[in-house]
Amino acid sequence: MFIHIDLNQRGVGGDNSWGAYTHAPYLLTAKTYSYSYIKEPNNK
Repeated sequence: MFIHIDLNQRGVGGDNSWGAYTHAPYLLTAKTYSYSYIKEPNNK
């Protein structure tokens, strides 16, 4: 079993298909990121 957890994801690009950069509101600019989660048993 594999669990994949994404903390953040930024947009895939700008307004065209010629390498335009992602718009500023969608950039990941923080110096550090953190998150947490709780793993619980599946009692089915």
